[in-house]
Amino acid sequence: MIYKDKLLASLRSLSNPQRHAAIGLMLNTKNLFSFFLILFGFSTAFAQVSPDIEWKVLKLRHFDLIYDAKHQELANLYADRLEDNLNYLSKYFTAIPEKTTVILNDRTDLTNGYATPLPYRTMMLYPVLPGPSETISEYGDWARELTMHEMTHILSFEPRRGAIKGLYYIFGNIITPTLLLPRWWMEGIAVDLETRTSEKGRLRSVYQDAQVRSYFLNNKLQSLSLSEINETSIYTWPQGGRPYLFGSLMWSEMIALHGDKSIQQLHESYGGRVPYFLGGPIEDLTGDSYSGLFRNVKKDVSQKASAQLEILSQQEFSKGAPLEIKNSEESFFPQISPNGKNMIFLSRSDSGKRSAIILQRPSTEVPFEDSQRLANVDQKMDQDLLQNAPGPTPISEDDDAPPAGAIQRLAWYPKSLKFVFDQVQELNRFQETSDLYSFDLTNLKRERLTKGERAREASISPDEKR
Repeated sequence: MIYKDKLLASLRSLSNPQRHAAIGLMLNTKNLFSFFLILFGFSTAFAQVSPDIEWKVLKLRHFDLIYDAKHQELANLYADRLEDNLNYLSKYFTAIPEKTTVILNDRTDLTNGYATPLPYRTMMLYPVLPGPSETISEYGDWARELTMHEMTHILSFEPRRGAIKGLYYIFGNIITPTLLLPRWWMEGIAVDLETRTSEKGRLRSVYQDAQVRSYFLNNKLQSLSLSEINETSIYTWPQGGRPYLFGSLMWSEMIALHGDKSIQQLHESYGGRVPYFLGGPIEDLTGDSYSGLFRNVKKDVSQKASAQLEILSQQEFSKGAPLEIKNSEESFFPQISPNGKNMIFLSRSDSGKRSAIILQRPSTEVPFEDSQRLANVDQKMDQDLLQNAPGPTPISEDDDAPPAGAIQRLAWYPKSLKFVFDQVQELNRFQETSDLYSFDLTNLKRERLTKGERAREASISPDEKR
């Protein structure tokens, strides 16, 4: 969970007077606690949950699972995973909260979830499965991995001892020292434990291996600093993925060298310390600093990357030139049309917005290049679609895109004149749904094919009728 980002997002959602009042409270340390109350009050107000939902509560031993009454089967699945995961996590954490509130919130078709101790222990789970182009697409049991990740966060917040525990009894959950640990520390242990309970998971994914090889091949791995892996706002690839990628590698190394006990020992140590004094616990455990551990991590993963590249070098790859795309931080999921003349692919800007870029070359003998750009399909909807769209105006190209990006997958029609894509848009003020659109290259127009169907990952039949 990225607390600074959520704080900024909450502030952006307020009107100017509200935002000025909130910032004033932040600057006044005497009113810090009042600021947190206001912040979470605003967060609740902007939750955009439909009043028509009949909510039910499933009382479990350690959880109150809140869910839509229409989703009883889904609730039963998550209830099983929650208690089973807690049995596993109790091997690593001794401070188990009596109750945690869990909300199954099926309001979006973007994969997400978060956990927070403030104002009380809460896990918010958006149960939609990851799409094929997401970094978390190599999952096994998604309900298990999602709940394991977020429950690890909840248990990471619990350790408190000594004077810190006394303050906790007076002030409540606002006294949570581990909440202020680095992002890579918090996300790394969650990714590690989500992987240990799965046959898949990010530490086993071929995508994560490829990320490390990319750093290694570009000679950027050894120069990478410990402070860099904690940042999500650095605009270069992999942007917000740094704490998850390198944090999981750090924790994997610690556990491999010092055993499972290191999880509990480090959490307990930080639960009784003044925040930001990080060196003591890791030196007591390993005799080294986090910087020294990171040097070992880079050495180990470099050896692994080198071995993988040696295997890959035994295969002959086709030769080609890089396709340089202007104003694109990342380009991925390329699809060439059946006639070989057109290419579509997803592009992400430094602000995180996704668009589909269309290139059209004069013949198959000419390489694709950025100068052949035919059109961009971005977050902006055509005017004819805006008139028919229910609820508020959908996301425009001037607004921030959803966190994971709205366009997920592209596929060509067999005749190479159109392609289909799915895109997450706001259906109404209470729900974001994935729907299908086609784009016609002859008139550069898009057509909405579904409305509120939660449709995605489409393919086209050979006769183009289905």
